[in-house]
Amino acid sequence: MHQLPLIYRRADGRLGANVLHKDGKKEEIVLQVVRCFPWSTPDSYISLRDDQGNEVYLLTSLYELEDPKIRNLVETELFERTFIPRIQYINAIVDEIDLFRWNVKTDAGRRLFYTRRREIPREIGKGGVIIKDISGDRYLIPDVGKLDAKSRDWLWLYLD
Repeated sequence: MHQLPLIYRRADGRLGANVLHKDGKKEEIVLQVVRCFPWSTPDSYISLRDDQGNEVYLLTSLYELEDPKIRNLVETELFERTFIPRIQYINAIVDEIDLFRWNVKTDAGRRLFYTRRREIPREIGKGGVIIKDISGDRYLIPDVGKLDAKSRDWLWLYLD
């Protein structure tokens, strides 16, 4: 592993980094930013990787990036890479043979999506769940207890 690289936005819009190797050589790389544990600790364990997916540096916290401009670059990259609509309201969940059709309102607007009958939402900390649709897209309910009663009723019908 290397020391924390200097991170910047390249002319092509991607993140770049100047990496200092143990042998003293410097290298400019295209940087990928990946959350290792995105659901329960979104600001912790951020992997900085080169274009081939090799880890260059592991941030145990975003706050290791003391420069607010650099932290903002990394946070923006994480947001763009891991955008997950947050379900605010469940209008209906309809049973359609092997699938369930969800009609929901999210922070990104109204969505219709399908889940497989055997696909169970994954629980995360603080009462939240992640729902994965048949396309592999994910939807977040940050705290099931904060949904309105009708939405919770739909969710419990789906879970039973």
